[in-house]
Amino acid sequence: KMSEEYIDIMMLIQNRGSYIEDYFNYIMKDVEHAYPNIHFRYFILENDSTDNTLEALQNMKKNHDITIISDTFPELMNIRRTIRLGILRNYLQYRVKKLISQKNVPFGKYTLVIDSDIVFSVKTIQYILEIKKKRTDFAMLGINCENIGREYPSYYDSLALNYASEYSRYSSREVTNILKKREIPLLNVHTCFGGIIIVESLAYYNAIWGYKVSEMYTLYCKSVMCEHYHFCKYIQNWGKIGICLHTHGGWTSDWNNNKYKVYKYCEKHNLFPSNSKNISLYIELKGHLEI
Repeated sequence: KMSEEYIDIMMLIQNRGSYIEDYFNYIMKDVEHAYPNIHFRYFILENDSTDNTLEALQNMKKNHDITIISDTFPELMNIRRTIRLGILRNYLQYRVKKLISQKNVPFGKYTLVIDSDIVFSVKTIQYILEIKKKRTDFAMLGINCENIGREYPSYYDSLALNYASEYSRYSSREVTNILKKREIPLLNVHTCFGGIIIVESLAYYNAIWGYKVSEMYTLYCKSVMCEHYHFCKYIQNWGKIGICLHTHGGWTSDWNNNKYKVYKYCEKHNLFPSNSKNISLYIELKGHLEI
């Protein structure tokens, strides 16, 4: 049973204790206030953190509906990241599906999958949610997330675009150029992620992240493959997949050396949360870096 009264948010978190509370108190709080009639439920898989991440998550349960699944997977720490993430996402999906079924409560009509290492604002979530409601032919929508550390603007999740040409008339290079121009509101690419997706829950729970055990060898051999590719193949059975070009989100592979760039990106696109004029101090983006 699905209900529009709920939106379920899935997150994988490891060693985010330094900022995860601010992440929720400033960004996600704005999102919740924008939709007072929707109940946001957070399902978070915390694994193998060596800092105070678990303690921070427990503190956040006072103000948010958060279900924490905390486990340790030492055997996954030395395998390829794409395979590890696929396994962890499948595990979280399985645990949440079982948990909601046991409680005999409705699933949210939509599921949001959010990475904990990107910057965005309430407008980002509002935009993809409203587009999703209007475009029922799309089973999944992602955001146009920029790799802030690059000299020229580029879509950060390039691995998720590498196979776009298999399913559409665009090559991955053409898709990247279209994303930069932002001339159209919605681009059907069939393979994407970009840090945030909204997906029909019925499709989400019938998809698999990464590869089955019998296909692991293929994933090892094709180093450009990521866990989102296989997930998207399943989602296509339920509808189209697209990127909302007019959304803004940012990511960088080197947060320590790109703090000033991230700060300027947030400033340019007005990504600072409404309930904190000093958010830059909390997330240490401005810092003492040189221009």
